[in-house]
Parts: sequence; C-alpha cells; structure tokens
Amino acid sequence: MKEELKYIGNKIVENHVKLAEKLEDMIDPFYMRDLRNSGMLLNELREYRAELIRCFGEAFSKIQML
Repeated sequence: MKEELKYIGNKIVENHVKLAEKLEDMIDPFYMRDLRNSGMLLNELREYRAELIRCFGEAFSKIQML
C-alpha cells in the first residue's frame, strides 16, 4: 500500500511539472502564434488534468482503505 501511494504521489508531481511547463509555453507569444500549437497545447493540458484527477481519485480511495 505504501509503495502504491508513493507511486501515485510521484505521478501527481510528474503531471504538475508537465502542466507547469505547458503553461509556460502558453506565455511564450512566439509559440502561441501558430494556432496548431495552441490546439495541441490545450489537448495536452486536458490530458494532464485528466491524469491528475485520476491519480487523486486513486490516492483517496487507497487512503480510505487504510
């Protein structure tokens, strides 16, 4: 159980880092000039958000079992 929670915690941190990097890309005006980049960026942000939600849900269910 402890290892599972550690793994989930690492996934949460990893996805937070990815979100932060993508948000930095959104601030870059040269990157965002291309609409394809902005569309791809939004899709990636949605994927990371979904992964975070899944990880938090999994973590809470594991904690409730303790």
